Formats: sequence, C-alpha cells, structure tokens
Amino acid sequence: MDRRIRKTKDAIKKTLLKQMLVLKYNELSVSGICEEADISRRTFYLHYQDIDDVFRQIFEEINAPLYRGMEELERLYGYGENEEYELGEIFRLINETIENNTAYLTRLATEPSYAAVQTRHIVLMKKLITTHLKYTETEKDMHSVYLDYYISGILELYFQWYRHDHELSLNDIRSFALDMLRAERTYLRNRSTEE
Repeated sequence: MDRRIRKTKDAIKKTLLKQMLVLKYNELSVSGICEEADISRRTFYLHYQDIDDVFRQIFEEINAPLYRGMEELERLYGYGENEEYELGEIFRLINETIENNTAYLTRLATEPSYAAVQTRHIVLMKKLITTHLKYTETEKDMHSVYLDYYISGILELYFQWYRHDHELSLNDIRSFALDMLRAERTYLRNRSTEE
C-alpha cells in the first residue's frame, strides 16, 4: 500500500477510535471525522464506504494477531488433536487481544449504542471456540444450544470485567471458561451414552 494512502487511512481510523471513546455511535459522522483528521469528505470516501467500513477494518486489524495465533495453533497441532490445550490457547489469545485493546473493547462492551459493532466480536469468539470443539453426531444436535448458553455466560464475565463489576482477572476468566466448556463436553458425552 502506498505510504500516503496508509497514512490517510491510519488518520481516519485513529480519529474514529478517539471519537468513539467520547461519542455515542449515532453521534459519529463522516464530517466530524474528516474535520478532526484534516481531510476532505472526498478523501474519506476514496478509502471507505462509510463509518461501518472503518469499524470493519479496525476489527480486522485488532483481531489480526488472534487470527495469526489461531493459524499457528492449527499448523502446530491440527484442530481437535489436543482440544483442551487449544481452547486454553484460544482464550489466552482472546485475553491478549483484550489487554492490547482495552479502551476500544471496553467502550464497545459498556456503551449500548455500539451493540452492532460489539456483535462482530461476539460472533468471532463463538466461531473460534466452535471450530475447535469436535462433536459426535449425537452431540451435534444439542451442541449449539449448550455452546450459546456457556459462551453467553463467559461473555458476561468479560463484560463484567470491562465494567469492573468483579475482581476476577482475565486469567481467572480464562480458567473459568475452560472449566465451563469442560463441563459442557462431559455433560453432552454422558447424555449421549445414556441414550
């Protein structure tokens, strides 16, 4: 990418991130971003379709280390060969992403107007975990229901962490998440043997 293009795009993203920390989603505007970034609306639209397009690129950049970590796990271990270790590493990578982007992710988790942007992160987390859980044919019927239930609980712990509602560390949440998913797997396996 041309250095000038990269510099302009970085200015747009940096400005959006700065503004989102103080403005609600519906208060953001292309004009406001352009004014603060000292660019024209035409320049903005040369690089992005709209504000959501900027958020999509921020999302991809924030999660790029997570994706690379997942690719490395797949390369080293293959999916499902060491499920518990892989899930532990997934949560370690998620926690690392949170630690490196705390202000942005806290705003998404605590300001209701950013719910649509936050949903992308929730979908990604569910996808990452689901990809690494291997289910038997019998388990597949119920796994999405249970997974949604457990992941919702785990996500709630993260949201409470953002709001400082408890004293758990990110590592405590990781341990709890692994215990929850282990219990979910045990329950489903026991249920399938009873049937």
